[in-house]
Amino acid sequence: MVITVGPMVAMAVDDVAEKVESSLAESKSSTEPKPDAASAIDAALATDTASELSVAPLDQFSYPEDRPAWLNDLPKLDGDLQSWVVVSSPAESREESEEERKRLQRAALIHYVQGQTDGDTSNEYLSVTDEWIENNLITDRYTGEVKQGDTILYENAAKLSFDKAIQSEIALAWKRVQVRDRLAATGVLVAGGLCCLVFSSFLTGLIGRRFSSAADPQ
Repeated sequence: MVITVGPMVAMAVDDVAEKVESSLAESKSSTEPKPDAASAIDAALATDTASELSVAPLDQFSYPEDRPAWLNDLPKLDGDLQSWVVVSSPAESREESEEERKRLQRAALIHYVQGQTDGDTSNEYLSVTDEWIENNLITDRYTGEVKQGDTILYENAAKLSFDKAIQSEIALAWKRVQVRDRLAATGVLVAGGLCCLVFSSFLTGLIGRRFSSAADPQ
């Protein structure tokens, strides 16, 4: 038995098939998981955290990229060319940072001399004026800006270099101090001996006069 389907029936079947396929597609899309509120909140928090990390903390210093590397050098206290770097703390003005740098370089020079001579009297025989340091020791200088949050601060640095000539000058000055101290000690001994001699002579004369008076009849 052969069933013949007319054109109108075929069109109706096609229409129903299309509706079924469309309904299945809508049902499938409705069953797919959707992002919930918690996921959205987590994503927002992650974005905020990343933004916060991109901003430097207020108590952290930010230095320029062209800051010289020698500012981080440790004191070099051996060899023909020795050096000591001093760097001021970040200050609110250039003048304040410069004043601190001068204090630090004077202290560094005193400590250097004490280390080279094993003495504690470096101020007595080596001039440590700022002018002497500027003219004889400083070979590198730096003045720059430092950021702390949105605040602009300033730092000042200098490298003190001690070549063979300066080292020899320090050693010679130290020898002069040693000679002076020995002469001073010798002078004290001589002066003390003279005082003892004069005092002894005075006592001898006084005793002699007393004996003479006692032996002379009245």
